[in-house]
Amino acid sequence: MVQDSLIARSPGVISQELEGTVVLLRIDGAQYYTLDGVGQLVWDRCDGRNALSDIVAAVCAAYDVPASDVEDDIQELLADLEGEGLVHVEA
Repeated sequence: MVQDSLIARSPGVISQELEGTVVLLRIDGAQYYTLDGVGQLVWDRCDGRNALSDIVAAVCAAYDVPASDVEDDIQELLADLEGEGLVHVEA
């Protein structure tokens, strides 16, 4: 995933916050997913205006950690979300 590629939620995904957890539902597959903590923060930034580097910076600011500690994990989470059809990368 390229640092400056924008990350956006895929069409057909509904999200709802419920007791500190975000529940994601893919309408076409009737599958649901849950995210909390860092995952929720990452999901909130997947709005088509933030790139991987922006999302990493937001997590670093929120949790007071260096980018080197979280970048690989965030990239892996975004790759998982992309693989499930929940987000897509805009070039």
